[in-house]
Amino acid sequence: MQQLSAEDFLDRMQQLILNSAMNSTYKLALVLSITDAAVLKCADPGAVGADGLCRIALADVAREFLRIYWPQRLAYPGSRPGVKPTVLSQSFNRRGGRDSRDAVFNLIDKAVKALRVKRPAARLETYDQFAAADKRAGDQLASRCATLIRKNPLRYIARDAAFLFESDGSQIVMAASSLRLLVRFRPIISELAQTRWISHLFSLEKNRELLGETAELQLRSFLFAPERDALLEGIRTALIEAAGDERCFYCGASLRNKPQHVDHFLPFSRYAHTRIFNFVLACPRCNCSKSNWLADLQHVEHWVRRNSDQGRELLELSRDTAPAGALEVADMALALYRLAGGHAEPLWKKSGASGLTYDPGLYAAEIVPLLQNNRENMTRLADARP
Repeated sequence: MQQLSAEDFLDRMQQLILNSAMNSTYKLALVLSITDAAVLKCADPGAVGADGLCRIALADVAREFLRIYWPQRLAYPGSRPGVKPTVLSQSFNRRGGRDSRDAVFNLIDKAVKALRVKRPAARLETYDQFAAADKRAGDQLASRCATLIRKNPLRYIARDAAFLFESDGSQIVMAASSLRLLVRFRPIISELAQTRWISHLFSLEKNRELLGETAELQLRSFLFAPERDALLEGIRTALIEAAGDERCFYCGASLRNKPQHVDHFLPFSRYAHTRIFNFVLACPRCNCSKSNWLADLQHVEHWVRRNSDQGRELLELSRDTAPAGALEVADMALALYRLAGGHAEPLWKKSGASGLTYDPGLYAAEIVPLLQNNRENMTRLADARP
């Protein structure tokens, strides 16, 4: 494993994503899964060992792999009248002269069918809901998926990805510098991999009639952000009930009887997990202006105060909506702001042309201590939950 500069790292990642031969989307899914597992790992203070290496269990990579493919096993609605909704083909491969369902889809379907017998009323639209309904079943499925990954695509990507990680079959091992660069450049890696994925699906003859003139944005949403539309309404209701009001989190404008956006406080491009504590209510102007930036000090103060004042309500309201993620989001916020502080990233403070704060001193002096306090509060909150 090499110690690469940021420029060289991005160049190698670009080669890995765009230039590697690809019969299916599994290689891209593995790149995205390792990246997202690294994002979660970076929040762990003990993520890097004394030898300067980070070790990520392959089962944790498999969980991210399952999160990606879970909604993609469902029928794509198609782009034209008269075209029957069908599951998108992910591979050029054929068996016995005919198309076959992807192994990861079969794995998920079998697990869902078995759990439906035990938990007929459980919501199983996402992997997180599946694992919450039965932790043992969730762990078993992750283990089976890890076995699938070891056979394909891990063995086929190992040589091209040697700059990034090594594997002993049970875990991914990477240098601390690679861990930091994966987290820092997750938005770029995700955009490259998703664009390559979409291009691959369009190139498959089996998908041509179904996709037709499908807009890329529609397909991208179906593939990589399907749960957002299904869950955001419930999350919006939970936020309003917890706050007892309908105001923009950022500018304070009343949103009663006005358009309301549900915004990821930690941007979706950096942390792509649906957790109640990472959402705030926002007006369209603030949400669009904030985009993929991290919010500045005043918003962090507001967010920490919100978590403290409304934490119990949000925890309770999350039961039937989405995972609360109090401690996970607190860890993630601390990790992302520390990383951003390391390269003096500007912070978003308000809508408008001059809406960014360029003050690297804010990170260590004020924001990180605030987020450390938030983590302590969220730890107590999570521990107190029955």
